[in-house]
Amino acid sequence: MLVYGDVERVERVADKRAAILETLRLVEPMAAGIERHAAVVSAFVSLSELAQGIADAAFRERGAEASSSQE
Repeated sequence: MLVYGDVERVERVADKRAAILETLRLVEPMAAGIERHAAVVSAFVSLSELAQGIADAAFRERGAEASSSQE
């Protein structure tokens, strides 16, 4: 996945998904505040990375933008 064209990482979807779900599991019992907010933002960023990685892989596979069931 390319992030601002600077860095490429290879991650397994299952591992990324598991990490996101674990973060959300830990967030659930947290009291409102900056720590909880930071954890929610971290989960959101990770989920956004996953979604973009899936879109990038689909683009490479097709060679062009197209509608898909993932979108």
